[in-house]
Amino acid sequence: MPRFIDHARRTPAAVLAVVVTDSDKEAVADVERLAEVARVVVEAPHAAIQSAFRVTGYPTVFEIGADGRVTDNDPVLPATVGA
Repeated sequence: MPRFIDHARRTPAAVLAVVVTDSDKEAVADVERLAEVARVVVEAPHAAIQSAFRVTGYPTVFEIGADGRVTDNDPVLPATVGA
């Protein structure tokens, strides 16, 4: 997660983070960390956002263009993000 947070801090784009869990209680720490750099949604496994984007593994990163279409889908953060 540190790489994602670093990337989110540096990008000029809006960032959405989806925390996948069966328990809101388990998500609290992740939500607190991510809320500093992203809009955060908590959802159960296989819920709406994951289904809409056909997510099959984690972490998954999508870039959305100005036209609202996915411009890049790579399960690893871009190489420009340091460890």
